[in-house]
Amino acid sequence: MLNIDALLQEVDPANPCGPNLEYDPAFLELEQALQGKPEVQYGDTITPAVPPDWKHVQRLASELLDRSRDLRLAVAMLRAQLALQGMTGCADGLRLIECLLVQRWDSVHPQLDPDDDNDPMLRINSLAVLADGATLLRELKEAPLIVLPALGPVSLRTLDIASGEVPPPEGEAKIELSSIEAALRDADPERVQALSAALSQAHDSAVNIEALLVRQVGSSQALNLDVLVKYLRRARDFANAGLPEAEAPAPAADESGGAAAAAPADGA
Repeated sequence: MLNIDALLQEVDPANPCGPNLEYDPAFLELEQALQGKPEVQYGDTITPAVPPDWKHVQRLASELLDRSRDLRLAVAMLRAQLALQGMTGCADGLRLIECLLVQRWDSVHPQLDPDDDNDPMLRINSLAVLADGATLLRELKEAPLIVLPALGPVSLRTLDIASGEVPPPEGEAKIELSSIEAALRDADPERVQALSAALSQAHDSAVNIEALLVRQVGSSQALNLDVLVKYLRRARDFANAGLPEAEAPAPAADESGGAAAAAPADGA
């Protein structure tokens, strides 16, 4: 579990977010580790792509975040947390990004460009993975939400197939959505409650991140996180459907911005 409070503390009173480590050997190693190994084809032989070693990514990102408060490192940590700890890790990773934006806007890396009227391009680009279908969004679609007895891991992609939005992979049978929902209702209530709480937090953080960026840089330069929010909302609603009726939260009145109002935008 991420110690978010510790990662929001000043690194140095004179330099609250620490140095920019983008040319540090460990930072360069992290960037390389995030690439994994691409698919390779020699004639008729195809060597499948190899995903990143997420434990290695997590270790590098953690060590670097101890030295520097950097959104690029926080995004790498988010992806590693999602891969290793599922939705709880995803929630913690998004919360870290949200808190860095709220509490350390003035000094978090990448910094605003003082020579170009505090241009935010580098900072916004560092968060672009949050809207990238080839990396985080794909990883979120494929990550197990919960492992259900007799059915095994259930992901957003499983739900897409069950609801008929996409066809099942060749050779695999389609699981009916009603079967998944019934198995969820029979699952351990504490696990379902924990999943619901994690996904609610992750959803709210994603909403807040986009709202914070719009307030700080304007809608024309901010990221559009609609797809990320949509995925997390669907996953959250799936988990909530498995809660006992007395515990299921009431639908939010304003999904588009109600959660964001609680987060101030002033930086430190």
